[in-house]
Amino acid sequence: MAYPRPLSEKTIERMLMKEGITEEKSEFLHRFFLAAAKLYGVIDLEDLWAVYEKTAEKNQYPKITVREYLAFSLIVRREDLIYRIYEVDELYSKDERDEMMRLIVLKSLKTRAGFMQNMHYMVSDRSMEYPLYIPDDILSFAEDTYTRYEKNFLDYLGELPCRMRYIYNDEGRKVRNEHYRKKLKEITYADSLDRHLLQEYEAGMKTNPGYYRKLLEEQKELVQKPVSQRLFDQFVRHDRADWQDSSWIIGYTIREISEYTGELKETEYRRLVSLMSDLHNHSHLYSMHGWSPDELYRAYPPGKPKIAFGPGIKQMFKDGTYDREELERMAKEAGLDIFDPESDKNLS
Repeated sequence: MAYPRPLSEKTIERMLMKEGITEEKSEFLHRFFLAAAKLYGVIDLEDLWAVYEKTAEKNQYPKITVREYLAFSLIVRREDLIYRIYEVDELYSKDERDEMMRLIVLKSLKTRAGFMQNMHYMVSDRSMEYPLYIPDDILSFAEDTYTRYEKNFLDYLGELPCRMRYIYNDEGRKVRNEHYRKKLKEITYADSLDRHLLQEYEAGMKTNPGYYRKLLEEQKELVQKPVSQRLFDQFVRHDRADWQDSSWIIGYTIREISEYTGELKETEYRRLVSLMSDLHNHSHLYSMHGWSPDELYRAYPPGKPKIAFGPGIKQMFKDGTYDREELERMAKEAGLDIFDPESDKNLS
């Protein structure tokens, strides 16, 4: 099932007006959905509505009705944003749709190809094991600002020098390294994959410019980023998705860094491990339902393991595939506590 094409701003404005969604409410809902995508990676509308209900009054959010909320979720499907809205049956094998089970999915977790193309399924499955994180003000996650842990890691990366006098080109010949002695924040590059994609997108412009223009622009922007920024973005993306053990991701990132710096000094290696570990422990992870490991540990000290039912299971309760009471009984017999994201209290 193809995802609907974006519509013009004027058409979107008319659709919002038809649903009675004012400019103030539209602005809020755009920021609200954006923040949710950045915080959770994947979240269904039912859980997100619970976040709204618990935080709207103290933050003086605009008063939104469920009807407006659901109508907006359909309209925003027709905009080109960093996230998408999927009906549950577009991602899972379901016979019936439930409006509150629509899913907000960060686009970077559902790429066109590669191992990240179905990462949203892993994020959704893993987040079921945790209670829903409810921040004091979710709108703060809509901002493009670095935490001090992110800034510390990025700044340190940028200062690392390239110590390789020679490198091997695509033909396998040893050549002088034009980036020798430069800092990673001063180096940009286009590797063989970058060049292949640029050629593919440029060729696609001749037959389907509407589809390939944005891809080409994004790829050109990517190859102009400093090496330090690309390495940082890659680490954050993998870490937030938590698709591998954090120690594996740290080791993988250090190997990637070494490809541009040459052999790292022992002090540099230790500092990188420390910075990435701190960043992981203080980052809000998609796979942990928005929690950071540090906050989760403080809110729920180690004890009996706990789980929460995710969108797929909740839909099965509604269509009668699973009996909720029976599943809860089985979980408790297995030594697990059940969290209901709608009633669980955020103790952080």
